Amino acid sequence: TTWMRKITNQTLLKLPRDRRQPRVIVSVAPVFLLVSSVLQNLVRAASGDLDSTFGSLGKVTRPLPGANDEARGTAIQNDGKIVVVGSDGNDFTLARNNTNGSLDGSFGTAGKAATDFFGGVDEAFAVVIDSTGKIIAGGFATRTTGTTTHTDFALARYDLNGSLDTTFGVNGKVATDFFINNDQVYALAVHSTDGLLAAGRAFN
Repeated sequence: TTWMRKITNQTLLKLPRDRRQPRVIVSVAPVFLLVSSVLQNLVRAASGDLDSTFGSLGKVTRPLPGANDEARGTAIQNDGKIVVVGSDGNDFTLARNNTNGSLDGSFGTAGKAATDFFGGVDEAFAVVIDSTGKIIAGGFATRTTGTTTHTDFALARYDLNGSLDTTFGVNGKVATDFFINNDQVYALAVHSTDGLLAAGRAFN
């Protein structure tokens, strides 16, 4: 804006008095369009840039207890803290990050929490936060029924400090089998009364 105004003022000084008004209209318009175009391009370029104030140059990597760590879903709390869910290759795994990307030490154990269902491989794919701030993670839990090993719809709800909310399901966890086959939750939603909707797939 300053640059555009400077060019316009210099142009005015060179114009004869009786021709100043029409020349201003002609000369300012191209300058304004040029600057507007440049600013728009700068905004578009900056919108996808990594935020260097987050983690290390905009990125965070974090080891978990297992060998195969995966982040599958994220949710942002009202205070800006970021909840990440996935798996460490064994259990539902959650981590809560401060707005600068550092682990929130008030959550779980040193910022992380892990939940086992039946002793098999469990993985969270989705996470939502309800109106009270409780965190609900959804995915699958592996268990054996008779001689068949399969996965169930699995949900776990956590208090603000990362501990399981024991008022939800059985000790904070719910597992739902459909056809003694592989069932998985891929998406969660909380409606206005804090009821929970889970969607995914069930093989028959």
